[in-house]
Amino acid sequence: SEPSEPSEPSEPSEPGEPETDPVLVSIAVSGDFKTEYEVGEEFDSTGIIVTASYDKGEPKDVSAEASFSGFDSSVAVEEQVITVSFGGK
Repeated sequence: SEPSEPSEPSEPSEPGEPETDPVLVSIAVSGDFKTEYEVGEEFDSTGIIVTASYDKGEPKDVSAEASFSGFDSSVAVEEQVITVSFGGK
């Protein structure tokens, strides 16, 4: 029997051109997560969903591979910006 065709049509490529890996375009943060902390509390990323969007294919949940920076609970503040990073974004 002959190999079956893929169910999703793929992007046509130039003859002789190698297929390229998907390129990360952006990341987005969603979910139900902790937003209020007491002084001295540790950052808790539970519930944060980080989704990576690529130039090809479906978005992917990359929460386990994402990194978080900028959290400081040593002093009380009204607002704090936490940076979420994945794949250079």
